[in-house]
Amino acid sequence: MAGSTGNANLVSSGVQYALFIVFTGAVFFFIEIGRRSLLINSALGMGICQFVICGVLCSYGTYVPGGVLGNLNVIVKVTDGRAHTVIAFVYLLIIVYAVALALVAWVYAAEVWSLETRAMGMALASKRIGFSISHLAYLFPSLW
Repeated sequence: MAGSTGNANLVSSGVQYALFIVFTGAVFFFIEIGRRSLLINSALGMGICQFVICGVLCSYGTYVPGGVLGNLNVIVKVTDGRAHTVIAFVYLLIIVYAVALALVAWVYAAEVWSLETRAMGMALASKRIGFSISHLAYLFPSLW
């Protein structure tokens, strides 16, 4: 990862999860800012981050047929400061996602159900989210 050695994967994963947990606390912004503007701006922010990452990888990346360091899941290598740009925008993408879009399923699922059926509705919603995550993990094992 950007020329790092040692436990770079472990450290980057730890930073990713720490950022996600810290910025998920932004659930209070839903009330202050308003849901619509927060969701639209976070979706635009995520799109910008993805375009920057794609632009750097496509413009300055080098295709490695055997995978970077033998990892067949990583087939594009970027060096110098450009690699740090990709890492920074991946972390920024995680922050923008955690601020609004990660909370949508829980906020809206709780509001859709009436008080009498909310417990069963939230149970079904969380079961569906778990099913979707396991379905993605089964279909796309290269993401892990």
